[in-house]
Amino acid sequence: MILIIEENIVAMSLVAFSNKETFLKQLHEYIDEQLSGADAINMKEFSNQYFEQSSPEELEGKTLGDLFGAAYTWWNFIQQVNGDEAKVRVFNPTLEEDGWLCGHTVIAVLQRDMPFLVDSIRIEINSRNISLHGVKSCVISVARDEEGKLAQLVANGDRKSKRGQASYREEALIYLEINRHTNDDQMFELADSLRSVLQDVNRVVEDYHPLLERVDQVRQNLAIVKKGVEKADLAEADEFLNWMANGHFTFLGHVEYFFEGKNDKRILKEKTDSRLGLFS
Repeated sequence: MILIIEENIVAMSLVAFSNKETFLKQLHEYIDEQLSGADAINMKEFSNQYFEQSSPEELEGKTLGDLFGAAYTWWNFIQQVNGDEAKVRVFNPTLEEDGWLCGHTVIAVLQRDMPFLVDSIRIEINSRNISLHGVKSCVISVARDEEGKLAQLVANGDRKSKRGQASYREEALIYLEINRHTNDDQMFELADSLRSVLQDVNRVVEDYHPLLERVDQVRQNLAIVKKGVEKADLAEADEFLNWMANGHFTFLGHVEYFFEGKNDKRILKEKTDSRLGLFS
């Protein structure tokens, strides 16, 4: 859905940021000029959450039209997802297609909330020597139907009561501004690369507890070793594994190998059903 914003005095007015309440009041009034009924109500609630963590520096000097257009683009962006697959868009906003303008190329990401999302995205962008001009993220609580269509945006005040219910989940919205790109192929390739990175993050986070269980199994195996290793070395290895498992190390993957055959015909083989994390 594309919204055409009228270029009136209000739309082109720069935000004079005195406090968050004043800004949201201005924005709500502007929303009422652009939308009506349930659309306006939903957009106001979404805007409250989207701009909740915004600093004065992020908002001051921008036009209400551009801020509304950015939020409205996000509102359309979250309407549909494909399961737990990350949704990524790399684009240059235009008034004709998006209803707002930005001097940089924008990266929009929607993903089930989990650790390491922002850091992983930044690492991928930095690895390409792309300058990063801004990062913004927020977490929303939503309900979706079986096809991934948005059924409800949970208001801030209702989050605690919905948390843990099977039909609700928290999703992370991540907005980044990078050096302006004009090559469509490069922009599509960057979006694909970020989807791949976020898929890896999802695998690692999904297997976090099974990975810790494998560490515990290794520690149990150390406890039953009787020959060939000094007791002091076993104790040191056990202490090190315990230290790693207590939040001092990020386990990315696991795979188990075993010897098959006898004597000089022994070969090392992978136990394929043991794969976890990035190896799965």
